[in-house]
Amino acid sequence: MDAVVDGASLERALSAPQPSVQLLPCSIDTDGQCKVEQYFDTTLQQSTNKQEEFTAAFRGRPLQGTDIPLPDGFTGIILREDKKPLTDQQVRRFHAQHSFNSFRYWNLDKPTSRDDTVRKALDWLTISAALHSPVDDSEADT
Repeated sequence: MDAVVDGASLERALSAPQPSVQLLPCSIDTDGQCKVEQYFDTTLQQSTNKQEEFTAAFRGRPLQGTDIPLPDGFTGIILREDKKPLTDQQVRRFHAQHSFNSFRYWNLDKPTSRDDTVRKALDWLTISAALHSPVDDSEADT
């Protein structure tokens, strides 16, 4: 299956103000806007012992989170698909909505750690870039 991102929407998304992006440990079956400021941000508290740690509640469940920057050279893009194709053979068409350089990652009932799957995936981007970068012949001999 092929996928295409509209170039004009991508340019607009990259130049627009960056939103606050939250990665929650749940699935929410909606694609529209939500009142994050009214229902989620009101429960948000910054940890007193570490500046980069946060606590919040979602539907009464405690969350613990931290801000995670994307690796250098990477930009996150929030995409929207207006019309899903009927078959796997059709091209999927996406429109870029926003871009971001960091996001707040949340765990349910436990602090975030370097062993979380999301952090490991982002670490892999840096490792992959190093593995696939060109090797200087003079460095290879040493």
